Amino acid sequence: MTCPDSKRSIPLSSARLAAVSKELVGRVRKEVGPACDPPANLFVSLLSSLVKDIALCHNHPMLPQALKLSALNTGRYFARLVRGVGLDCGHAITIACQVPTLLGHSSQDDDLSATGVSSAVYDSYHEHFLRGVVVESVRLETVFFHRKLREANRYVLQERRRYSSIFKRMAEPAFIVDQDLHLLETNKAFDRFFMVTGRDHIGEDCYQVLGDEFRLACDLHEVLHGKGGGVDLEVDITIQGESRSIIVTGTFLGDINREAVGGIVIIQDITARLEAERALCERDRHYRCLIETMPDVTWRADQDGDFVYVSPNSFRIYGYSAETLQGDPSIRRRAIHPNDSDLVRHAYYRFFDASLPDGVALRRSFCSQLDDATEEGGDEIGLYDVKYRFLREDGNWVWIHERANYVEFKNGRWYANGISSDITALKMAEAELERHHFRLAELVDERTSELLSVNQKLKQEIKVRRHTEQALVELTARLSASNQELDQFAHVASHELKEPLMLIGAFTERLGNKYAHCFNEKGKEYLSRIKAAAEHMRQLVDGFLSLSQVTSGGQSYEEIDLNDLVREVLQDLEGRIMESKALIEIGDLGRMGGDRVQMRQLFQNIIANALKYSKPGASPRVVLRGGVADDEDFYEILIQDNGIGFDPRDAERIFKPLERLHSRREYEGTGMGLTTCQKIVARHGGEIVARGALGQGATFIIRLPASLIKLK
Repeated sequence: MTCPDSKRSIPLSSARLAAVSKELVGRVRKEVGPACDPPANLFVSLLSSLVKDIALCHNHPMLPQALKLSALNTGRYFARLVRGVGLDCGHAITIACQVPTLLGHSSQDDDLSATGVSSAVYDSYHEHFLRGVVVESVRLETVFFHRKLREANRYVLQERRRYSSIFKRMAEPAFIVDQDLHLLETNKAFDRFFMVTGRDHIGEDCYQVLGDEFRLACDLHEVLHGKGGGVDLEVDITIQGESRSIIVTGTFLGDINREAVGGIVIIQDITARLEAERALCERDRHYRCLIETMPDVTWRADQDGDFVYVSPNSFRIYGYSAETLQGDPSIRRRAIHPNDSDLVRHAYYRFFDASLPDGVALRRSFCSQLDDATEEGGDEIGLYDVKYRFLREDGNWVWIHERANYVEFKNGRWYANGISSDITALKMAEAELERHHFRLAELVDERTSELLSVNQKLKQEIKVRRHTEQALVELTARLSASNQELDQFAHVASHELKEPLMLIGAFTERLGNKYAHCFNEKGKEYLSRIKAAAEHMRQLVDGFLSLSQVTSGGQSYEEIDLNDLVREVLQDLEGRIMESKALIEIGDLGRMGGDRVQMRQLFQNIIANALKYSKPGASPRVVLRGGVADDEDFYEILIQDNGIGFDPRDAERIFKPLERLHSRREYEGTGMGLTTCQKIVARHGGEIVARGALGQGATFIIRLPASLIKLK
């Protein structure tokens, strides 16, 4: 946009524009600071634009619209320019007001009044220029404010998330309350500690969860209303019947518009710590009591060997009070026997030399003192163990045994902790033993000569016993051979006797059948007696034959189910069982390795005897059960009946061959059954015993090696 006579311009040289620009830059630096470096060339360009616009206002009674717009744009440009170098809105307007003045009075030769520009037009242009500066400055301030507000909001959101994460993950229980002490938030540790679940407790009065004990011990109102700087106190509360000790730490979260917004409270459970402290105090008390009552003296010595602590019972051993030994270290050094002084010093320095870490400066000083000390041993074992004589204050010499096994560094010095014992009585006993040693040596020599004589006699006796043992072995072999011959003879004799007996029985039976009419009553009685005697003789022969076959005719061992075996025996005795209405009870007898035929004969003989020797008019009852014996080396099988029993004095007699407790008229039998049972059990490595009483039944206990039994 141009105006009349627009070709006329205001004469303002480049030098003058640079000078005005320099002055403007100086004023900007004065407002912002010396570190500011505004671009001078941009200010020159800005001033040139202003001069040109003012020149176009020549002979105009009013400011043209185009120049109004140019003034506004130039003001905006100026606002952005000064804003870019750090000026705020107020300072930018202040300097903008100074720009026309700088241009109008920069030189009398170039005075703007000489250009024909009226004051009203110039003021209008100046007004629009300032309006542009103000509008743009306000806009820039608004943009800057909103940008900072967005950054602040993002920062607040990030911080809120961060603090929320920290709050939730805190190991200590924590909660946030409002000004009315209503719960706003709790962390997971709080929920676990007070055993609450879900979110139902949020919004409730905090004391409903914390309890009345907490209410009485801690008033949070003062903190939350700014009357206190915080809460830091110890409280005892009860949670689900369990007493807890806690430390409560709380702080006020500030206020908004002079209204309190609440506070945060952190709870630290110190129950375990207090229990540990109490236990530590109790242990310390016990330790001090033990130290003060024990017969030995405990001590602490520095790196020079001087006591810095001695237990109160030091007088018992050293003859000096603890205060005396600690107050004057020279007393102890002088009281050590002169012959033992170097030994004690050398042992202590060796102990420190072996215990100090490598590279410790004291190590060299100790090593140098070792060179002057008496050498005894020299191995670094890290143990102080020395015995020496000590002169007590009462003038008596005592033997003291000092021991220590570690050193520690404290307050810039090294210390050793140890104990001392009074071994005077032990040393006296050793001396007494030494005196008796020579006498004992003499007695040993005397006894040695006696023992040599006795030893010679023993050798002769051993020689005689060996001859005797050899004779016994030979005799045993002969007896074994003789027993085998006897068993063989009994076996052969039994076989040889069976045939004549069978003939006697057969012909007796034939006489009775065919020629009974030839005999009178007396003859028939004699014939019946011959038949009974032959039958009894046959039973005896069978008994002897069975007895001899236990050892000579035994079968090889096999696995036997004893319960099945007993059931087979009961089938064989089924007729007698039904006839007598007997009740047989069988427990779990297990399995074993043995001779099946002989074990069957064993059970059959004993169960048959139980049926035979039953009480008249009563049904027999037989119980079989098994179990491991008390010594666990044997397995016991018990066979118990309710029969007539026997006199306990006959418990061994009933196992002898041909022994009978009753006549054959009362109970049939040969007296060989239990003898055979005893030999069967003995062949299996066991034993059989009988227990009983008259009229109270009998119990047979079969003890077999546990190695033969296989329990189910």
